[in-house]
Amino acid sequence: MINSNIKILLFTLTCACIQLAFAGDLDWPDPKAENRPGCYWWWMGSAVDKVNITWNLETMHKAGMGGATIVPIYGVKGYEKKYLQHLSPEFVNMVSHASRHVS
Repeated sequence: MINSNIKILLFTLTCACIQLAFAGDLDWPDPKAENRPGCYWWWMGSAVDKVNITWNLETMHKAGMGGATIVPIYGVKGYEKKYLQHLSPEFVNMVSHASRHVS
């Protein structure tokens, strides 16, 4: 008669062998962009430019972000000359630039 400790050991070893046999099938898939977290992307006074938009998007991508919601809000004192009027051609151009760099 097999004592209970040996039964537990055999059961554990059997489970480990089964897990190893199927390990390749159970690996986590690489997440797609739509499965990654997103964030709010605050555009202060919409004082943005293409260089910094690209840098922000690349930084968010490296951090594992899958998307961003642009939130144009009030600006920062001292940057008034860089503000873009909401929905102006320049503003739309910046949003278009950001959308082209989505990966």
